[in-house]
Amino acid sequence: MVLKLRAGPTDEPLTLTELKNQLRIDSNDEDTFLRSLITVARRLLERYTFRSFMTQTWQLNLDAFPSSDEECIRLPMGPVQSVTSVTYYDESGVQQTLSPSVYKTDIVSEPGRIYLAENESWPTNVLDELNAVTIIYVAGYESADSVPSELKQAMLLMCGDLYLNRESWDYGKVPDMISAPIAGLCEPYRVFEFV
Repeated sequence: MVLKLRAGPTDEPLTLTELKNQLRIDSNDEDTFLRSLITVARRLLERYTFRSFMTQTWQLNLDAFPSSDEECIRLPMGPVQSVTSVTYYDESGVQQTLSPSVYKTDIVSEPGRIYLAENESWPTNVLDELNAVTIIYVAGYESADSVPSELKQAMLLMCGDLYLNRESWDYGKVPDMISAPIAGLCEPYRVFEFV
């Protein structure tokens, strides 16, 4: 399984004003730096929870379809909003698009899933090659208002830690950056199947 971000979010779950209020900053001198902290905190906590905080487009590559028609494909970095396409290379090396009538998308479960429609089967003529199957899908909360408040608070705490300790973090040890309060806020939202 290979997962790539194809298009990142256009907005952040936190505003600059929210962060400045949290840090009690009145000047505009560090606005650029503070905006970067919001992005860094979101990315770190998305990796920690295996969840997309804002709308993003992801590409999941698999070596093959599931071996059984009862199996489904799990989609990391949810919540899943929609599946854009499912393509694969056939045994002749020609890219094929799997018809959306062949599969259904479960956007309620965590993680989201792609499963077969009734009386359908996964293609068996897939090229025996790494990353032969490509799934493009959209995931994340649809707006900043729909991001759970615990995740926003975790971002505020992480931004505060990064702001106050901007030169003392060991960036090679990302898990150590998740303090107990931040982890506690994120815990109900972690997708443990992928962690």
